[in-house]
Amino acid sequence: MLAGCSHGPANSRSFSFALRAESDPGEPLAGVQLLRAGKVLATSDIAGTARFSLAGDEGRRETLQASCPAGTTVFEKELTTTLRAYREGSSPELLVRCSPNERELTVVALFEHGANLPIRHRLKTLAVTDQDGVAHFSLRAKPGETFELVISTDDQPGLRPANPGASLTVGGRDDAQLLDRRFVLPPAKPRPRQRGVVLPKRL
Repeated sequence: MLAGCSHGPANSRSFSFALRAESDPGEPLAGVQLLRAGKVLATSDIAGTARFSLAGDEGRRETLQASCPAGTTVFEKELTTTLRAYREGSSPELLVRCSPNERELTVVALFEHGANLPIRHRLKTLAVTDQDGVAHFSLRAKPGETFELVISTDDQPGLRPANPGASLTVGGRDDAQLLDRRFVLPPAKPRPRQRGVVLPKRL
């Protein structure tokens, strides 16, 4: 996206710049703005880029403000650059990083002897394991937030351990984690002994 030039004195020059906006390294982010004195100079497009120009005397230092879209927080609010001409018309690139306020943790549950077990957080069922003891679910929260989970064995009281807990912490990036547990099945009940055929007594 090419923003309009910032007009300066009649004898000032115009210097080109490029904006690169990311949420994570290598992840482009649209809607990031660069401002000077409250005026929007550039807004990143879907590719996380924009081009703009600043007018002024060569060698002058300029301080710009970065604004991130909703749901993200700017890593560095102010950026300082120098008005300078580069060879072959190349433009200096200004990087703005806006970290998501929430991150996603994808969880794969793998329970040995743990079929049909609900996984709960604050009495809310997040997932139920299948016949193979496998389940998938996701957690979204601020980085550093911890979820205290309970694997409910209420419907299978013979399993051990009973109602075990698990703590999962959302990290600073979207991530995946394995939640594995081993349950011990209750001992098999002994089969009742079969009685032999009772013959009538001879009188």
